[in-house]
Amino acid sequence: EPHSHLDLANGMAAQTRLLLQGLRSSPQEDDGTNSGSGGGGRCNSSSRGRLKDQVVRGIGCALKHFSKVVTGTWDSRFSEIELTALTELNAFVEHMKAVDWMNDYLRRHGKHALLDLSRREAPEERLPSVLLKNLDCDVRVCLSWDVDMVDVDLDVFEPFPGEKCDYSHRDTRIGGHLSRDFTKGYGPEEYMLRHAVPGRFKFFAKHFASHRADLAGSTTLMAKLTTDFGRPGKERTVHHALRLGKHKEYVDVGFVTCTR
Repeated sequence: EPHSHLDLANGMAAQTRLLLQGLRSSPQEDDGTNSGSGGGGRCNSSSRGRLKDQVVRGIGCALKHFSKVVTGTWDSRFSEIELTALTELNAFVEHMKAVDWMNDYLRRHGKHALLDLSRREAPEERLPSVLLKNLDCDVRVCLSWDVDMVDVDLDVFEPFPGEKCDYSHRDTRIGGHLSRDFTKGYGPEEYMLRHAVPGRFKFFAKHFASHRADLAGSTTLMAKLTTDFGRPGKERTVHHALRLGKHKEYVDVGFVTCTR
């Protein structure tokens, strides 16, 4: 199933961002003149070099698994999960390109060097470079769940003109778009709006149906609410985990307030 690759890709992307935070907080390289032993600069340089190597490997691993979802052949009930994976891949690439020393890496190895990293990890995953296009937006919400053969719906209430975006009305007047309705899988369902209007956007999830023959119990929802998605230095994401225990249960996922 593609979800294992998508989860691993996002996990590796998150780990890589943490490594980058470590690089920013580590001492800068120097020539050792500020160290009593004269070797502090070489030590710092070696440590930062190892961190950079880990970042490059992490980028390659994340892109490998994103690419696997995009280029793989999956069961028809997972159709269009490729679009969500491609959206997240491009946002990740955009964040990596914004790293100062990564610009030097790209100048040395070419503008598609990040994509080449994934090809070295998995040569069979040949993601065409034409698919590298960042789809940044003001608001993005992604909803997934942990139980197979369950239908959970994402509903969005936009502030103006008070329009509801759901599986039966996927495109709104202000430009909001909801991905296809996953009725027999783990999701994800994704809402994106390129240019938001001022006001509060409200998000809800509904346990619409279960196609399981067994008693699976409660379903855990994972929601990511993001503003300035795909915009380095501006992007902010809030994660929510919720439980759906009853058929037709309707839960409040959260909200995003836009001021512009």
